[in-house]
Amino acid sequence: MEDSMKVLVIEDDVSQADLIKNSLKRFNPEFEVDTLQSGNGCLGKLEGQGYEAVILDFHLSGENGLEVLSNIYRDSGDTPVIVVSDNGSEHDAVEALKQRAHEYVVKDSTYLSVLPKLVQKTIEQYRLKVRLRETERMYQNIFENANDAIFILQPQTFRILEANNKSTAITGYRKEALPGKNFVELFPAHSQPLVREVLHEAGEKSTVSDDTLSLFSSAGKLVPVEIHASMMQWSNRDYILCNVNNIAEKKHLQGLILKSKKRLQTTFDGIKEIIFQVDHDYNVVIANKKFAELQASEPGEIIGKKYYEIFCNQTSVCEDCPVSETFKTLEPAFSEKENNGAIYEMWSYPIFDMEGKLESVAVYAHDVTEKKKLEKTLIQSEKLATIGLLASGIAHELRNPLNVIETARYYIDEFLAAEDSDISAKLDIIRKSVRRSSKIINNLLEFSRHSEHDRERIDIKFLIENTVSLIKKEFDAKNIEFAFVCSENYTTFFSIDTLKQVLLNLIINAIQAMNRGGKLTVQVGPGQQGWVNIRISDTGVGIPKENLPHIFSPFFTTKEVGEGTGLGLYITHMIIQREGGSIKVDSVVDVGTTFTIALPESADSVSQ
Repeated sequence: MEDSMKVLVIEDDVSQADLIKNSLKRFNPEFEVDTLQSGNGCLGKLEGQGYEAVILDFHLSGENGLEVLSNIYRDSGDTPVIVVSDNGSEHDAVEALKQRAHEYVVKDSTYLSVLPKLVQKTIEQYRLKVRLRETERMYQNIFENANDAIFILQPQTFRILEANNKSTAITGYRKEALPGKNFVELFPAHSQPLVREVLHEAGEKSTVSDDTLSLFSSAGKLVPVEIHASMMQWSNRDYILCNVNNIAEKKHLQGLILKSKKRLQTTFDGIKEIIFQVDHDYNVVIANKKFAELQASEPGEIIGKKYYEIFCNQTSVCEDCPVSETFKTLEPAFSEKENNGAIYEMWSYPIFDMEGKLESVAVYAHDVTEKKKLEKTLIQSEKLATIGLLASGIAHELRNPLNVIETARYYIDEFLAAEDSDISAKLDIIRKSVRRSSKIINNLLEFSRHSEHDRERIDIKFLIENTVSLIKKEFDAKNIEFAFVCSENYTTFFSIDTLKQVLLNLIINAIQAMNRGGKLTVQVGPGQQGWVNIRISDTGVGIPKENLPHIFSPFFTTKEVGEGTGLGLYITHMIIQREGGSIKVDSVVDVGTTFTIALPESADSVSQ
């Protein structure tokens, strides 16, 4: 039971009214009973008071009970009325029931015990009726105001039985004109077999959908629609419930999206570098044609595959994977990868969704195989050019075969040195010269030697001393004072071949900048944590301010024709950056120039 049950008793006999009221309250305290002695004021009393039952005395003094009953139903809706009477006239009972009385009860000796049960049952039925009516009204409101056009069809003929307000908007027909029409005939003739098939399937499955159809509006225009059809039952009868959506805007947007996707794919395919996008599981979600060519396939065929299997020939993500780094840090990352003998510079960039969450990672890979080969060729060319520059300083040391000289010195020392101190002194000079020449040759061989390692731990002090010894005669020839400052044994994790070339390039440039003599200082010291700095300073002519932004550009040179290629500093800058270091320059005209190189002390410094 719900809350209190409100009952209005219309009884001209006050004692009878009290008896009825008391019997109801005794039966169920939830009864809330009001009484009236005549039917004249009952209509005003009923209005807005929420009575759920009325007990009406059929024989009111001076009033016609049937008229009161008729007035109650006329003005107060369907509140149930139970008629009670002093006599059991069958005629009165029939007339009361004709006037829609809910029950007719005779005031006999037992009626006060029967009446409460009857009133409670009547109220319960009334409440169920009210709920049903409200539910029907709610569903009717939902039906009429739904965003979809809804058609209720007869399942055998597909005749429209009912249609909601939205159906007029999508078909162009007035609402009252739709019932009786055949739903299938709203579609063009060539589409009608498919419509019938959809509706037939709705009788066999829970729901059938189709978004390929277009119906004819009353104006003769084709409207693209999406249909959802299902079987429903009401009052033990089957009906087809058909929801129809106008998807013209959806089709238009799909067309735009498809066009945009094709345009994007065409743009991707037009780029001659590798571009692709991966999700959190490292699956490829979009790729250009260049990437697909690695697998000799089309872009669509590699969607969903693991990128590291395709691009890196790995079974899992490698340790220095830039994609993995971007997923972790939400920042762009870089790495160098090798694939079937080709070398790629690989950049990864985060892609965020509308809520700012990382959705995927875009990858750009550039084939630098030829660039690497060119770098090595250029480095070797620079070495050869440098050897040519040094040839005049070491020609006399290489002109005479050292083994003949040393052999001759040995025999002379055996037979004559003991007899003549002057000869012994001269032989000692020859011995020192041979050793000096041997050392120069060894340094040249060491310089031209190619390391088997890409990166290795290098003793910076030893490498600089070795490099400087190759060009020491240039200092004397040009009246250049050399100073080397290195208080500790610093090391770096670098490519020894490339660092040799870098140091020699910068030192030779410094020598060439001091044609009238000067001072060259090489200083090694600590940089930021995990880094070591090499400063190469000269007191030469300096570099004009306007040329400083261009000195690391390829083929830029201020030297006369034939004296420089313009590639030395470009290669130096490129090597340092590629290996994870940095280089900067400070220069003042007629004062001098300082190059500062920052080198990593370990592999960890490079990754940072």
